[in-house]
Amino acid sequence: MIKDDLSRIMAKKFNLSIAESKRIIDFNFDAIRKELKKNKRAEFRGFGTWHVVKNPSRVYQDKNGKIVTAPAYKRAIFRQSKNFFKK
Repeated sequence: MIKDDLSRIMAKKFNLSIAESKRIIDFNFDAIRKELKKNKRAEFRGFGTWHVVKNPSRVYQDKNGKIVTAPAYKRAIFRQSKNFFKK
């Protein structure tokens, strides 16, 4: 399912225009993104949790024997709820 599919289903169910439902979806994802940028968690009971994991920098040797340093980075992780498929 893509965002367009979700917005059409939402528009049909709640009698909204497709543009309105897309704005609601964008608002939800923007709120999640803002919380993750603050290194906080975004939790939806019964659905799942998003949180940020920091990966350290790594030093490794490439095929030619050169030493390469990969910088540290952050990534978002989603973990589904235990009750995700029960409903």
